Amino acid sequence: MTGRGTGNDASTVAGPGAGLNPDAGPDTGPDTGPDTGPDASADTVRAVLAWAVEGCGRPPAGGFGTGRALARPDPAITALLATLSAVTGARLRLGSPPLADPRPLPGDALLLALAIGVADHGTLALALIAALPPVTTPAEAAVRHGLVGAALPYLPADLCDPLRACSPWTAVFERPAPGDQPAALAAAEALFRHPIGRPALCQALAAPVTDPAVRRWRCDLVDRLRLAADDDARAGPTTTVSAGGRSPGGEHAVDAGSRFVFDLFEAVVTWHLAAALEQTRTAAALVRNPAAGDDSLSDALTVGRWWGLLDTVERSHPAEARRRFYLGRDYREAIDFSRQMARQTGGRT
Repeated sequence: MTGRGTGNDASTVAGPGAGLNPDAGPDTGPDTGPDTGPDASADTVRAVLAWAVEGCGRPPAGGFGTGRALARPDPAITALLATLSAVTGARLRLGSPPLADPRPLPGDALLLALAIGVADHGTLALALIAALPPVTTPAEAAVRHGLVGAALPYLPADLCDPLRACSPWTAVFERPAPGDQPAALAAAEALFRHPIGRPALCQALAAPVTDPAVRRWRCDLVDRLRLAADDDARAGPTTTVSAGGRSPGGEHAVDAGSRFVFDLFEAVVTWHLAAALEQTRTAAALVRNPAAGDDSLSDALTVGRWWGLLDTVERSHPAEARRRFYLGRDYREAIDFSRQMARQTGGRT
């Protein structure tokens, strides 16, 4: 399997997995995997990469062996690595190679694939994750997200945050590990500044999520991106445009951050309106239910806060809101719910 036309084919996968010594192999102590043959690590990595390319179901489990085979991975493994980078870039609408960056794809993610394959052996998996160097290219970020994003629902809880911490795009699109919010915000800002990355970021964040922790992070992220971009625009040369090409009635020009929020909710309304409104109605029912617990109410409030992002830019830029044809009016009940929550909580949703 080769990543045809990917810009990161097998010939551009640079070097072996970091941290693997072809002479000595990693010191893993007693054999711990279900299969400890000398080629077990290569078999495990090959299976996990193929699973991530297919993108369905639980990741395969395998063994570690000596790990020496990954120091000089065979062509099938390097081809799968390149293919996964291309496939993930396409899934995220970031292009191939991701973000049009032609730099070679490092082989470091082989360690990550091996960690996922031996996830049932927690200490070993954590050691492999800890050995990963920082991401240096978009292709590597794509591979790590392709692995981590697909594996998280199936892995032990104690592996999930370390995996989020080693995959910057997973931290952006899902949520960061505790304490990693600044790094995730920096990764999101890099995507936001890129002409390919910004619309991809918009499409990815538009899809409704059921995990309130992810929704809470997305609320924080979108608001920070809006404020940072609008502040940058006001501090620098005037590069913004007003609604309809002019600034009617004293309305402020629509800066990049506010335009991003409009773009984001146009995507919500165009592609996910039914699911988003159902989520809003469920949240409203929870708020009305006197038997609902504090956690349920807190989760419901994040739905109100999410729609409050759109309400904020609509109030600031009403002419731009009217110009956004694809927004329509069908989402107004979600705005009404957001305002109700803001009134009840003093704006602390």
